[in-house]
Amino acid sequence: MTSNHAPSPAGTGTSGDAAAQLRLELLQTTLPVVPGLDVAVSCRPATESAAAGDAWYDAAVFPDGRVAMVVGAVAGAGFRTVAAMGQLRAVAMERLLFHGDPRLAAKALDEYGRRAPAAFGASACLAIVDLEKQVVNYSTCGHPAPLIISESDPAGQALPATGGGPLGTGVLPELGTAALSTDEVLLLFSNGVLGAPVGAKSRHATWVETAVRTMSEVAGEGRLHSVAQRLCHRLLERLTLTDGDGAVLLAAQPRHPIQPLELTLAARRDLLGGVRDAVQRWARSLHLGVRDEYAIECAVGEAAANVVDHAYSSEVGMVSIRADLDRCGSVHLSVTDEGSWVAPGSLSDSRGVGLALIQDVTDKLAIKHHDKGTTVLMSRRLGRDSDVVTGPVGICGAGGRTRAGEFSFRFSENPPTVALSGRIDNDCDTELEAALQRYSTAGLQSITVDLSEVTQLVATAVSVLHRFAQRSPRSTFVVRRGRPAAEILVPSGLPRLEIIDGRA
Repeated sequence: MTSNHAPSPAGTGTSGDAAAQLRLELLQTTLPVVPGLDVAVSCRPATESAAAGDAWYDAAVFPDGRVAMVVGAVAGAGFRTVAAMGQLRAVAMERLLFHGDPRLAAKALDEYGRRAPAAFGASACLAIVDLEKQVVNYSTCGHPAPLIISESDPAGQALPATGGGPLGTGVLPELGTAALSTDEVLLLFSNGVLGAPVGAKSRHATWVETAVRTMSEVAGEGRLHSVAQRLCHRLLERLTLTDGDGAVLLAAQPRHPIQPLELTLAARRDLLGGVRDAVQRWARSLHLGVRDEYAIECAVGEAAANVVDHAYSSEVGMVSIRADLDRCGSVHLSVTDEGSWVAPGSLSDSRGVGLALIQDVTDKLAIKHHDKGTTVLMSRRLGRDSDVVTGPVGICGAGGRTRAGEFSFRFSENPPTVALSGRIDNDCDTELEAALQRYSTAGLQSITVDLSEVTQLVATAVSVLHRFAQRSPRSTFVVRRGRPAAEILVPSGLPRLEIIDGRA
């Protein structure tokens, strides 16, 4: 999730603006997507007026599937504080992944705190979640220990601190261990959070009660976002932070691993929409960000469309599709046919664009020929969006996304604009071309084609847009940064393309 307002561009604002922009960059960390574990974060950056300091976090996956998590806080304000945040985060995660032991990572942080004045007195909580053993190992350095909460436990479990002092003091922590089952959420939080809830009881006790009560509320809500996502976002809504302090809520919840998607069906064009819908449902079950969700849909959809158009000459053959997530957070996709291969030199324009789109949205693409046909193998490392809030907290939850709808368009005269929205799939390319042709030949020298609300864009539609750009050399195109149309059209080299910021 991006911030609610964009920071001032570099060179146009004050040093405080630049520090705020750097802080946002540090906080907009992509979280790992791991089978069997939902990881989520909600955070609010500190303002430049905050004297108490700012919070930071990170999370990453080990090659064996364990997940490292860290939350910390740094005192002070300005560039020195923001720089210390970045340095501590880098040291913490590198040492966690290298040693696999929160105590040794804490020792490295303490040594850094002694060398770097801006990091002295900072705090941190480091944790490693081991899904196979169903345990979490953690160490605290002058920082509150995590909570473990569940819908079935009305009291919650406030884990004990492990004895470490603030960074740079030389007081090193022990190793804490706790069991973590599938109905529980591990919650790491910045120490500024403890000052937010107020009441007759101690702040820590009030905070635990608030977290447990919120967990019971969000556990039964919708499935668009995970329980961990909803919990972090709802808690951030309830915090009333003082003096502009920052806050971080980083959660992990074990879950039953998502099973691979396997489809075998006739390679017919009228079935492609059903393929995309099935792939979309599977991708959404992983609670991905918009970019990754669209990348999976696009890669499988384009490969399947190529099978329909090029694998079989006259008879209708079969196509098999598989999608799976490995333990390190990469999705592996395959589309297999039993037809004949068309050499690249004889590919149609739309198919060439289709393969190019697959390359743009995947990390690896391989085409394997075998006696029974062809298999297209694709993979992509996935990441979950951070929920970074700089304005009022909304109610939509993390990673607010737009559900794909039917393709539609509307025309406005001042300035002449064709606004496209929804899913532009293989069945819509003719309608798209007709709409653009209609308005561009209606006595208008140029028009703006607004694709900011487009939720799906297939290869044939990209070809239509490129042809229109050649026929109407003064027309321009608008896409929204981070949305599907931008992810596809920027690499395609569409001329006169304007990228706008903000959420759809």
